[in-house]
Amino acid sequence: MATKVEQLHLHFFAETGHQIPPRPKRVWINKLAKKLTKQGEEWYRLLGEYELAFLEWLEAKLQQSREDGMNVDIRWMIRRDMPSVLKIEAESFENPWSEEEFIRCLRQRNVIGMVAEAVVSSKGHCGSVLAGYMIYELHANRLHLLNFAVDPLCRRAGVGTAMIDKIKSKLTPDRRNRLMLEVRESNLIAQLFFKSQGLWATSVLRNYYEDSSEDAYLMLWRHPSRVPTA
Repeated sequence: MATKVEQLHLHFFAETGHQIPPRPKRVWINKLAKKLTKQGEEWYRLLGEYELAFLEWLEAKLQQSREDGMNVDIRWMIRRDMPSVLKIEAESFENPWSEEEFIRCLRQRNVIGMVAEAVVSSKGHCGSVLAGYMIYELHANRLHLLNFAVDPLCRRAGVGTAMIDKIKSKLTPDRRNRLMLEVRESNLIAQLFFKSQGLWATSVLRNYYEDSSEDAYLMLWRHPSRVPTA
């Protein structure tokens, strides 16, 4: 059975006629020396043209999905999501996490990783792309959001809001009743987004980041039943 990404490639082929070029039997003369056969050089050239055409097609489909109202599915993060997660991470942050940092974090028993998939339709068929992810930590009385990002192609389409709604749904009046996170002082876009989701800056954490002397804002959202009334 084809994966959701493979389904997208099938839809791309059905709509445009573009097909992944078949890999020749012999690509390398000497792989260690990185010497290609003539067939290998041609295959890499054709593969590059295919990938460029596919990405242009996919970007157009995502733009159409934004205009029509993007459907988002949120599920647990799995190992094969990591290449897409790392790509989004690199495109979103000046100091991105490495794969080792993701794996080390996710191996902790109280850490959860989730991804958001954007559903892409093409002539009645559906596939999906990984549009965002979040990693959060479980504590006795709160959830701590450690990492959160949305693919630049899928921003302003409800993906981030869907993920925040999902993590808020994990909170209860009696036990874990708070969501907290830190955001860089310079990251105004993230501050405004989280503020739009009902989080408020409660304090400044001086020299919070190891990679710089930048401060962070501690932002907080409480379960409605725990918000003090006037």
